[in-house]
Amino acid sequence: IVLCLWCFPFLLSFLALVLGEIINEMFHIATPDDPQFRFWTRVWATGAALLAITLTLIQGYGMMEKIQTTVIGLLLLSIGIATVVAKPDWLAALEGTLVPTTPTYTPWLLEKYGDTFAERTPWVEITAIIGFIGGGTYDYLGYVGCLREKAWGAVGCEVGSAARVSIAEDEDNLFRGRRWLRPPCIDVNVSFLCVFVFSVCFVVLGAAILHPQQIVPAKNGELLTHQAQFLTQLHPALLHVYQIGVFMAFWGTIYGAYEIYGRTMYECLRPISKRVRGLPQSQVRRYVLAYCGLAGITLTWLTDNPIKLITFPALLGGVLTCGLWCFGMVWLDRKLLPNALKMRLPLLLATLASGALLTGLGGKAFWDYVRSLLF
Repeated sequence: IVLCLWCFPFLLSFLALVLGEIINEMFHIATPDDPQFRFWTRVWATGAALLAITLTLIQGYGMMEKIQTTVIGLLLLSIGIATVVAKPDWLAALEGTLVPTTPTYTPWLLEKYGDTFAERTPWVEITAIIGFIGGGTYDYLGYVGCLREKAWGAVGCEVGSAARVSIAEDEDNLFRGRRWLRPPCIDVNVSFLCVFVFSVCFVVLGAAILHPQQIVPAKNGELLTHQAQFLTQLHPALLHVYQIGVFMAFWGTIYGAYEIYGRTMYECLRPISKRVRGLPQSQVRRYVLAYCGLAGITLTWLTDNPIKLITFPALLGGVLTCGLWCFGMVWLDRKLLPNALKMRLPLLLATLASGALLTGLGGKAFWDYVRSLLF
């Protein structure tokens, strides 16, 4: 609960500020060198937050999700084509993916962007990116709430207490249980496959196009500007596809975050509060929306650097605690499920390995980040 209350405003403020920068660029309202750039960025960020809260209160996320899926699908297709056309060094990309190496900064990076990277070790930079791209424990808790609302499997059963629910071990019920694994399995695998493809394409294109020019999207107002070259190399008109796609990605994430974080807090409180278990999720959501909106908008007007907002929650909630989440899933699996429904050995080993990797990586990066702040 403490992690959620701490991270929610920082994440939402970061997303809103980046969206504000995108709006400034799309409509040529202000450039990063304009003294009014940060003011207008905050105005659009505040408007986006208020609109997302309003829409969350009066309607569902369904229509927005369909529109976002269509636009992001078009952007993903375009980025995929651009990756092939760029003719990157695929052998080097494969080697970088499969062969472990110690991350280091190339010399020109510190020469040109020392103000940005001098106090951030490569471990912090890489881990923060992983944490932001993959989501955090708060997102996965909210996903459990979505499963509950969809009544997928036993999680959809209404239980009036925190007592353990017994699972019948007859063959018919076990077969039904295995079938209920399919919807979330397909949902999760398709989602993370898209995230993986998106990430690989952006990394490969960055190495093929931006790296030779010694360009890094590090300055305020330019976090997503230079990457437009990934598509404009195909045709200048694709700039609009890129801008709209990025806009929809961030706006959809903001809207979806306000939707999901109410469920996250509800799932956190259900096991420890009988009163919350008797309430509909919508009542808890109102308080979460009020808190996230007030705290997030306040941070929006107090910060000048969006990157500083995202680093802490990305390292702690997006990587370190995700490793602990893996270990928690193994513990629950071994303790609560009948033998016939427990993880099989390959999945068990993969979950343990993921937990160890994420916990170790997150712990190392988090320590580096805290040490840079203190010393």
